[in-house]
Amino acid sequence: MQRPLFGPFWNEGELSILFADTGKGKSILAVQIGQSIASGVRFEPFELSAPAQRVVYFDFELGEQQFASRYCAAGKDGRLIPDSLPFADNFIRASPRYDDPNDLPPEYRDYTEYLTASLVQFIEFTEAKVVIIDNITWLNGSTQSVTAALRLMKALKSLKTRLSLSILVLAHTPKRYGSSPMTINDLQGSKMLANFADNIFAMGASHHEKDIRYLKHLKLRNAALQYDASQVCTLRLGKLSVVSSADSRLTIPDLPRSFLGFEFIGHARERDHLGWYGTQYEPERQEMMEKARNLKEKGKTQREIAETLGISPATVSRYLGKYRER
Repeated sequence: MQRPLFGPFWNEGELSILFADTGKGKSILAVQIGQSIASGVRFEPFELSAPAQRVVYFDFELGEQQFASRYCAAGKDGRLIPDSLPFADNFIRASPRYDDPNDLPPEYRDYTEYLTASLVQFIEFTEAKVVIIDNITWLNGSTQSVTAALRLMKALKSLKTRLSLSILVLAHTPKRYGSSPMTINDLQGSKMLANFADNIFAMGASHHEKDIRYLKHLKLRNAALQYDASQVCTLRLGKLSVVSSADSRLTIPDLPRSFLGFEFIGHARERDHLGWYGTQYEPERQEMMEKARNLKEKGKTQREIAETLGISPATVSRYLGKYRER
């Protein structure tokens, strides 16, 4: 039986995808998940049944100083304290050595082939069974990025089976309307990438506060979704205290709050995080929006539509604007 690594979102032996818009904190969450697995201390309340084990985190996003600034403790003078990264010994972070995709060893045809071979070699060298890749969208910025990502996903799926790995892949979303519900169609590469995944979940921003996010489950093989639009997991971003292993004698209050991560604060409906726009999917509002659109197509002004429907001109404007963005 597959043991949970991060609740129902990622289990042993799965290739899981986490995606979100740029700057929403998916890398922060992925590092926190990796630290949890490496230390054997679960990220409450998400179940972790596997023992502490080696985790390889491939970081294609942040430089050394950027990464350290998120997790190092700071002294009274505000400067980062060297060697204060609060990670378990099992947590291994790796970053690329080649910055120029055109500057490759001669035996590789392109950067995707080189990158795939490098990942395989490093995973085999470390003998890690848990792998996090941040992120697959980084491959390149050309029009071939989706093709390159598909090639890598195919290789990862094969590697997962051959070496019995558990893999978490991070991905971006293309530009989207932030007040719409998250769907698999928001994943860059969409269903082509989704076909390779056993599990897919997304991180969305909440309109309530700038440090609030939510997790929504979008795909799970052979089981019903627990955290769909009717019940998403709400998280708050901030500095946390962490323990480096399950055997640590230190309690959480004894540790410095130097770890940038998320704290679970409850459950909610997705539409509660989306503001008034989230209610557009209720039948009554959807019907009203449709009536407003039909009246507009008949040549009615916004004020005439408002009088006919018994709503304000501002509401009519929002309804019509929403249709134009679809």
